[in-house]
Amino acid sequence: MLGSGSPFNPASSEVTRLIVQLKRELSKSETPVYSASPRKLIPKNAPPKGKDEWETF
Repeated sequence: MLGSGSPFNPASSEVTRLIVQLKRELSKSETPVYSASPRKLIPKNAPPKGKDEWETF
């Protein structure tokens, strides 16, 4: 196990502190945070009745 004097210990503490700070800031924001707007679904049209052939690309 890593000792308390290793460089990992302060780095790990700093990462933990920043994660807690980020969670607090996000919970305080009134507007939700989204990475991107939802995409609209576009229906695909079927070929007219009577045509049995489908085109593939």
